[in-house]
Amino acid sequence: MPHRTWCVHASLEPAPEPLTHFRRPIGTSTAPDLITVEPRPGGHFETLMVFDATGDGIPLNGVFIEFDPLRSYSFTEAGAEGGVVRKITFNDLGDGRTGTVTL
Repeated sequence: MPHRTWCVHASLEPAPEPLTHFRRPIGTSTAPDLITVEPRPGGHFETLMVFDATGDGIPLNGVFIEFDPLRSYSFTEAGAEGGVVRKITFNDLGDGRTGTVTL
């Protein structure tokens, strides 16, 4: 099972430290106190990516629709035009590797 990769996405181990370094452009940061993850259907997902040079921030807010530990999760993105839904699926590739599919 893709346990380590899952934990980073779900921010379970240790919460929410892994997300401070995950999927952010160079020149931005996200402090742990600016991350909220409630890993369950109906739970909230909130982060604030801050541009280091200006201090301006871009929020990402959503609500989990599905949360299947070590397999997949999906969430809505608040404020996204058309009501965007994202789904992340984890695939064990063997040899300690994990593949992810994002829709």
